Amino acid sequence: MDIIQTVHVIEVLENFLKKKRPPEEFRDRIDVGYRIQGESVFIMEIRPAWDDSGRIMEFENAKATYIKSRGHWKIYWKRADMKCMATNRIRQPKPLKNL
Repeated sequence: MDIIQTVHVIEVLENFLKKKRPPEEFRDRIDVGYRIQGESVFIMEIRPAWDDSGRIMEFENAKATYIKSRGHWKIYWKRADMKCMATNRIRQPKPLKNL
């Protein structure tokens, strides 16, 4: 992704988080965040480790990868075996903000 597209992705993700994050008083126990890595965006759950509340754990739940050659995003979800599986529910390419 180029700089302009990355800024757009950050804007979309910040708007998403405004709607989906838990209330402020619960965020030290559970929260939602994201990470951008190359052409992919990872949505994750953030929470303290069950056996050590001082250690923060991040659990990736979903991934969106931008396919430059097609000009759209491919969506993946994380299975229990920790492998990413493509979702087939989205048939038409859509802008990131509509996913």
